[in-house]
Amino acid sequence: MLAFFQIDQLLIFGVTVAAVASGLMLALPNVDQPLHQQVSWDQFTSGWKVIKNSRLLRVVTAMDLLETAANTVWVSAIILVFVHQVLQVSSTWWGYINAIYMLGAFLGSWGCYFLAKRLEQHKIRVISWGALISSAIMLLVAVNHLPIVTLLLAMLFGVSSAMKNVPQTTLVQKNVSNDQLVVVYALQNVLYTGTYSLATLTIGWLSDTISVQFVFLIAAGLLFIVASLSRRLTKI
Repeated sequence: MLAFFQIDQLLIFGVTVAAVASGLMLALPNVDQPLHQQVSWDQFTSGWKVIKNSRLLRVVTAMDLLETAANTVWVSAIILVFVHQVLQVSSTWWGYINAIYMLGAFLGSWGCYFLAKRLEQHKIRVISWGALISSAIMLLVAVNHLPIVTLLLAMLFGVSSAMKNVPQTTLVQKNVSNDQLVVVYALQNVLYTGTYSLATLTIGWLSDTISVQFVFLIAAGLLFIVASLSRRLTKI
């Protein structure tokens, strides 16, 4: 889009889309739940207790922490290095890869929406296959040198990520009460943010020290562990 529009026009477009999204959020149904007079630390400890006492939440949280660490390879700085050093193309391909990845995530989410009833019957299997396919795609990205193939893999990765995350979110929401979801999500966001920050530093250092392809191999391994952990959900 930057090739066809000026920066100020893109900024206006971004603000407009954000405003529309905020307006649409007002249409979401209200969920009645009791208000808890808790300070942040109380919410943190409450969320920790809920996760600790739920095998489902322990497994899902571990999976998401590993996936968060793996997905740091898609940050702009890593992709830009990959574009220059591995694909050896111009910086515009960095934008193409990011855009096509988001397109894949959009298509995957819509696919989950239209196949909701079928996915509902096989949530665990879809979660496992989504993580496993994501791992395989990450491995292919690491060994690939063709820009067009990278675009295809980025889109497929977006689809497979949505295949895993949408049923997984549904699984948690259906097995955790509304009042517990608040404190659980609060704690998980703290954990995910910390993990993302540390993983970004580590992945950046490894990319600079060893190679950018090596960090994609690490990400593939982490996602394979996620796929393995997802098998435990069948026993819950």
